[in-house]
Amino acid sequence: HALALGPDGTVYAGAMTGKSRLERRQPGPSPNPEQSRPKPNGARSTLYAIRPSGAAFAIWEVSEPMLLALHTDPGGRITAVTGDRGAVYRLRDDGSFTLLTRMEDVQPWAVVPDAGGDLWIGTGGAGKIYRLGTAHGSKGALTSQAHDFSLVSNWGGLDWKGDTPGG
Repeated sequence: HALALGPDGTVYAGAMTGKSRLERRQPGPSPNPEQSRPKPNGARSTLYAIRPSGAAFAIWEVSEPMLLALHTDPGGRITAVTGDRGAVYRLRDDGSFTLLTRMEDVQPWAVVPDAGGDLWIGTGGAGKIYRLGTAHGSKGALTSQAHDFSLVSNWGGLDWKGDTPGG
């Protein structure tokens, strides 16, 4: 469904095995709320690398049914946009990846970088455009789902490792 050309001449091809959750819905009201939830169907998307020599192989697979857009940067990193759960991934050609962001309640359909390296992401439905910047934020927040353990719970500490950019 999606193609991108790497700086070394490698063609990256995204393939999908499923339909969007919107396409799986049956028309009309559902008498049981359980029936309206999407059922796991094993749908996946796969990213293939086709080298200039003609060798082709799968380098990444994700359990999301819609790999909608690809982009490669001059450093050979690949940006992949998946729909349904609205995710933007950064990949390397060895198959390692990072989830850059998850876009709630929208389906990203296109990704285009600007001269500064920021990514512009176009969405379906409402037709909104988002910018995913490369600059470091001055503040941030981590919010998790609430978990009720129904009893008194003791929590340990939080540790992390990371590199802090200068300034």
